[in-house]
Amino acid sequence: MDTLLIHQTPSRTTRDETIALLEKLTSAPRDGGWGNRLWKRLHFKILDVGDEFADLFPRLLPIFPRLHLHSLKSSQFLTNLFFLEPDHIDPSSTIVQHLNLPDARLSERAWQFLPLITTLRTLDVSNAAVPGEFQPLFLSTAL
Repeated sequence: MDTLLIHQTPSRTTRDETIALLEKLTSAPRDGGWGNRLWKRLHFKILDVGDEFADLFPRLLPIFPRLHLHSLKSSQFLTNLFFLEPDHIDPSSTIVQHLNLPDARLSERAWQFLPLITTLRTLDVSNAAVPGEFQPLFLSTAL
């Protein structure tokens, strides 16, 4: 298996099992995880982005060469709560080459992770709320 398709479903009473799956996926084998598998792509339809996912996001970049995260935003009403810390991204370990973030709604600080991905070949930010200062970066990476 080289492609992983995940569709998050809402859960009000239990911990989000999608986050638990991603934690296992990004964990080292010595911790019972699947972090050393040779994955090709992840397609993830996310419904509610919280701090748990923001912590996991940098751990996905060294695992998947193709990463598609649909609707990367916190909710309809609170579109800028996802506050990714670009400082947690290690450019030397990142392998993602094709990053699709359609409909993304991130804070200006969160968008600062993109220049850290030196392996990036294509970038899709269609229908995304992209801050003006990053527009030239997006135009130059669209091959």
